[in-house]
Amino acid sequence: MSARTIDAENTALENTSPETTAPRNVIANLDFEETWRRHQGAPARTLPREVLRRLAEAGSLLRVFATDRDRLVLPGPLDPLRLGEGPRPTIIESRNAAALAGPTLYWGTPPDAVTPGAVATSTNDDTNTPLRDRVWGWPSPTAESVAWANHRGGAHELAAMLGVRSPESAIVRDPADVADADWVRSGAEWVVKAPWSAAGRDRVRGEGVPEEATMRSLTRLLESEGEGFLERWQKRGADFGTCAVVLERGPHYAGAHRLVVDRPGHFLGIDVPAELPGTDARLLTEVTLGVGTLLHDRGYRGPYSVDAFRTEGGTMHPLIEINARFSFGWVARAWAESLGPRPDSVFRLRVGEAANSAAPGPIVLLAGATPDAPATITAGWEERERP
Repeated sequence: MSARTIDAENTALENTSPETTAPRNVIANLDFEETWRRHQGAPARTLPREVLRRLAEAGSLLRVFATDRDRLVLPGPLDPLRLGEGPRPTIIESRNAAALAGPTLYWGTPPDAVTPGAVATSTNDDTNTPLRDRVWGWPSPTAESVAWANHRGGAHELAAMLGVRSPESAIVRDPADVADADWVRSGAEWVVKAPWSAAGRDRVRGEGVPEEATMRSLTRLLESEGEGFLERWQKRGADFGTCAVVLERGPHYAGAHRLVVDRPGHFLGIDVPAELPGTDARLLTEVTLGVGTLLHDRGYRGPYSVDAFRTEGGTMHPLIEINARFSFGWVARAWAESLGPRPDSVFRLRVGEAANSAAPGPIVLLAGATPDAPATITAGWEERERP
């Protein structure tokens, strides 16, 4: 399967100048999985204020797809004075956002979505349209395809269809399903993930047969969500992601990036592009396009990403998670392009405690919560090492 890059082949859009149109809406619904979780019948819950604050900070990065005249809807409060380099749209907290007129771009398509974006009006290739504008004309998915693709059961099924699912992964509905697995009983590390979750939330990790405290956590998770997805936890050498988009004529691949995460799996940053040996790069390309073909068959349209990792021993696992929505890989690509691409450099985006290690002389994208606090989100370029 050969890669087709977005820059080389893409549906072109006839974009209307933002100065002559009504405000558009960028919905940074980073609580997307929680919305679908409730829609699918899971018990309602309120995300902690601290979680909503972090989601709002991260969601501020989606302004890269906006202009100063547009609106950015965030899941939590954010002081607009903290915005750094780049567009400065009007910020609205989601709980205060009534029905908004105008073209709408979602991080992830919710169950009650209006038709996002504009309509593609040209089929000619357009290599000059910036990514931040191109996304507004990408086609929209069906609600059914979004629900299937973002539920972990969809990824579980797709991995099996592509022949890359671990034989140890399994759907579990009772804590005994974990405790009785032979490989768990041998003392291996494991993780059980909720069907709807993101960024290291809603999961239980353990080693060997669960002890009492771990068993209680596992019981609470499975009673709340109905089921979970058991995987062997392997020590990572490096985490990666890929970006692609499903258009009407099929999937198009944008490339791979390095994911920077902490030990529990919380997001800390992105490096674009990922520097990979040829065999790993080809594997990620083939699997990502394979996922896109199957998503296309199910009616999904729009951006998606695939998470992968390489073990400390050097084995690449090319499909761990599927995100049938925007991802920070896409966001980082748009920022790199908007701030001025540097072909011989790696673009580094960093958040939280890692924000001051983005690159030499980082660009501040989101200032700290107080004047004397360090920056919360930064970006910058670092020259690639020459052989």
